[in-house]
Amino acid sequence: MCRRYGVAELSVFGSVARGEDTDSSDVDLLSEAMEAAKSAAASHRPLAASRATARPVSAAPR
Repeated sequence: MCRRYGVAELSVFGSVARGEDTDSSDVDLLSEAMEAAKSAAASHRPLAASRATARPVSAAPR
């Protein structure tokens, strides 16, 4: 998924990273885009991550 959406580095933070998540927790992601992918693909990353994790995703650029 990172390659498809041009993500150079992806980190998880928040309750999921601490192992304190519940069924209602979202997944907090911090991503750094590859230089060539800092455009249109960026808007699709949170949706793709949400589909992959089957949870809501909060995404923030690095």
